[in-house]
Amino acid sequence: MDCATWVPSGLSSEAAAIATALGRCIVDAPELLEKLVALLKIQDQQRRSEMSNTPKAIVLEATRALSRDGRENAYAKEIAAEANRLLKVRGERAQLSPEKVGHQLKGSVCALARYHKLAMA
Repeated sequence: MDCATWVPSGLSSEAAAIATALGRCIVDAPELLEKLVALLKIQDQQRRSEMSNTPKAIVLEATRALSRDGRENAYAKEIAAEANRLLKVRGERAQLSPEKVGHQLKGSVCALARYHKLAMA
């Protein structure tokens, strides 16, 4: 296997970049490359799982759930209630207040506005 053309599969772009960088150091050992990808897959899945439980991810999921109901608007209190329902279903004890939801939404909207401004430049 030519290490210059080796492309790891089944990983996020971040983990694939790490695998590619480390894989360049491995020559004539395809089984070692496979083990490298297997180890990185485990770490990548753990990272994704941890990220899906962040307040920002929970608020996004709750907002999407409310928008699927055909709603165009929702108050932070309603989003917090949906986020807390999702947390409870997952067995989490944490609760998000409407204020915390508002901060998460404000940060997301500000980031989106900055991205849009950069894209338009």
